[in-house]
Order: sequence, then C-alpha cells, then structure tokens
Amino acid sequence: MWARGQSQQEQLTQSHSQREQLQRDLDMVSQEKSKLQHDLDSVGGEKSYFQEQVLQLQSEFPRLNEERVQLRSELSQIQTRISQNNEEQQLHFQKQLSQTKGQLKLANQEHLRLQSQLEEANRRICQLTSLIETEQSKWQLPERKSERGVDFRQLEWLLILKSWEEADRETWTLLLKISGSSAITKGLLDRDDIENMSINDLKVINEMWTVYSSCQYGFSSQWKILKNKRKAMSFEKPSDIGYYPAGYILRAIGINGLGLILTKLERHNVFIGS
Repeated sequence: MWARGQSQQEQLTQSHSQREQLQRDLDMVSQEKSKLQHDLDSVGGEKSYFQEQVLQLQSEFPRLNEERVQLRSELSQIQTRISQNNEEQQLHFQKQLSQTKGQLKLANQEHLRLQSQLEEANRRICQLTSLIETEQSKWQLPERKSERGVDFRQLEWLLILKSWEEADRETWTLLLKISGSSAITKGLLDRDDIENMSINDLKVINEMWTVYSSCQYGFSSQWKILKNKRKAMSFEKPSDIGYYPAGYILRAIGINGLGLILTKLERHNVFIGS
C-alpha cells in the first residue's frame, strides 16, 4: 500500500512537471503565433491591394482593345476617303488622320503603361506569396512521438487557434488511427477498438486538449464532469450514466464510447492528481 501511494505521488509530480512545461511551451507558441499573425495580416493586406490592382488593370484591357480596333477602323476609312476625294477633302482628312494617329499613339502608350503595371503587380504578388510561405515555414511545431505513428501537429494547430469544433473532428480521426486498421475501415469505434487504442497516444491527446483549453476541455475535464455528476459512478456501464457532458471531446463518439475511453484512462491512472 505504501509503495502504491509512493508510485502515485511520483506520477502526480511528473504530471505537474509536464503540465508546467506544456504551459511554458503554450506561452511561447502564443507569442510566436501573435507575431506571425501580425506579419501575415500585413502581408495579406498588401497582397489583396495588388490583386485588386491587377483586376482593375485587367478590366481596362477590353476597353483599350476596343478603342484600338475602332481607331484603326477610322484610320482605314480616312485613308480610303483621301484617295477618293479632292485636294480640299484630302487636307481635311489628312488632319483627321493626324489626329487619329496621335490618339492611336496615346492609346498604345496607355496600353504599354497598363501592361507594365500589370507585370509589376503580378511580380509583387509572387513575392508576397513567397514571403507568406516563408513565414509559415519558419514556425514548425515539434513532432510528438506516437506509438501508432500518427501525426498530432494538425490537432495541435487547431487547438492553438482555439478552433474547437475542427479540433474535435480531427481528434475523432486520430482516435480511429490509434485504434488500428479495423476501426479505420469501419469508420467507427466499438469496445474492442477502444481497448486496442494506444494509451500513450490517448495521453498525448488529453494533455494537448487540457493545456490549450486551460483545462476546459479534454478527457480529464470530461472525467471530472461525470465524476461530479455521479459520485459513485461506474464506467463499466456507460449507458447508465444518462448524461452527456458539456464541452468538446468527443461529440462523434457518443456517451458510450466516451465512457469506455475514460474507463481505459482511469485504469492506467491518467487522472491521478486531476
């Protein structure tokens, strides 16, 4: 009995140490995220401005092309009339011809100017796109070890961004993966699948939800809610609980599956000190 109490105390100390480290990591992630978000917002705003310029310039091209076609048509008509009329008319049309040539020259210059602006805007968009990709690549979350080889980074990003519903769906996907190929094929979890889950991977999922939600969500939070709801509860018959806890994790699995997962975690002393 004394040895078991000492073991539980050691686990409690280790758990508190891990939570403190995770909280420090979270603070650092939040600071970096704020800086990165500010940079991305600034770059995104400039990119949107140039994209609007490109759209405006592109909308001018049809009008300029129509003007060029019209001016060329007028030029052709004037040239034809010059050959068919007398000297006085020729002088008059030559004047018109000169004016038309001047207008055509201006139209060509405007076309070249707009073409240059369009190329510059496209070049700037490419630069901004590259900058955004570079900034995003600077911030890479460390890869957490998984017994089943799953990647937790997508879930961690969603939790950092507090996208709880999307994180809930990603958690369901991860639970299928850490349960084995049978669960993935079926697209659902039964008692055998839950028993086959990697306990260490479940711990990682619980720790991330607990830390990034400030203890509001996660298996530990659900365990406390159900424990307070029924002081003398038994997870071996989860259908008897008759209560769906508030918060996330996991709406897709239902109360029965949640009870089985909590039972599994409880057997492995995950909730000691919670």
